[in-house]
Amino acid sequence: MLSLRTLIAIITTASLSSTVTAQKVIPNWGHCGGLAFSGTPNPSPCADGWTCTVANQYYWQCLPPSTTTTTTRATTSTTTSKYP
Repeated sequence: MLSLRTLIAIITTASLSSTVTAQKVIPNWGHCGGLAFSGTPNPSPCADGWTCTVANQYYWQCLPPSTTTTTTRATTSTTTSKYP
């Protein structure tokens, strides 16, 4: 016959293990976050070594570690002179 302590330990372990759920891992090149993402959590984890990278506020994508995103902005300046 099981002792009360053993029975409580079994019940506690069973109830704890039933509340733990595995997080969904997003496949390579997959949609992992952003305002248009309906998954939970946001962002969701990518496959090992891959990173959930922001493309824009609505779309984040799982990219390999060697991928880099560079954003450039063109600037224009105008200089006027009162002398010809």
